[in-house]
Amino acid sequence: MRLIITGLLLILAVTTTQAAYITDKLVAGLYKEAKVTDKPVKALTSGTPLEVVSRKNGFIKVRTSDGVIGWVESTYLTDEKPARSILLDTQAKLSILQKKLDKLSRLEKNADAAKAVDEIAALQEKLAQAQGKISQLEIQLKALRISGDQLDESRDLLEREKKQLVADMQKQNKVASKALEKENALLKKQINQVREILKVPVSNAITKPQKVEVVDSAVNQTDKPLLDKFTASVSGKPLWMIAIALLLLGFVAGYYVMRIRVQHRFGPMFRL
Repeated sequence: MRLIITGLLLILAVTTTQAAYITDKLVAGLYKEAKVTDKPVKALTSGTPLEVVSRKNGFIKVRTSDGVIGWVESTYLTDEKPARSILLDTQAKLSILQKKLDKLSRLEKNADAAKAVDEIAALQEKLAQAQGKISQLEIQLKALRISGDQLDESRDLLEREKKQLVADMQKQNKVASKALEKENALLKKQINQVREILKVPVSNAITKPQKVEVVDSAVNQTDKPLLDKFTASVSGKPLWMIAIALLLLGFVAGYYVMRIRVQHRFGPMFRL
């Protein structure tokens, strides 16, 4: 009973195994891991039958007929036999049909000549169909080779564009770094100037507020309270504090203007 169950399980395992073939690419690499950076452990030619084990990130884990397990890029695998393999099989069948045709041609001279003629006609029809199929497969094979060459050219073009983009980014980074260094040096210089101003004694920086008098005869009596309030607000603050506040306000405005200029020139990825 156990032998029967074991046999059934083996049959199920064999029937559920998915088959795959190497496409019409002349050679595909079999890698130890699911990446192409390592050296391939084996080269697989077009039409090589493989057993699919698993799939991962554009790679398929396969097992060869001699038991070697590895990873192949999924673009080089197909569930159906490639055109090149079908072409070889069809040519082999054509050779067999040609041999049978030659044999029947010899039988035509015998007593069964009438029967042989019918068989020859049928074989000639099959031969014509096989030749037509071979022509179609040759056209498909040529188209696949052209597509493979175009794919390689596109990949090379993308690689060159990638290198050029990296070079441009590095150049922009250098230009942006120099611009930021200049702006930072300017800010440091302005900060040092503020520090020098702050070192001035308060007694020397404070000036005695003077009374503001309105001498314009055109000023109405109703405007005098407003002028008095403005004069009181200005005269109540030391002039050095007002100067420092205006200077700091200028620094802040300059910082934001510089930030907008850098982002406008080098893109939003550069931030101060």
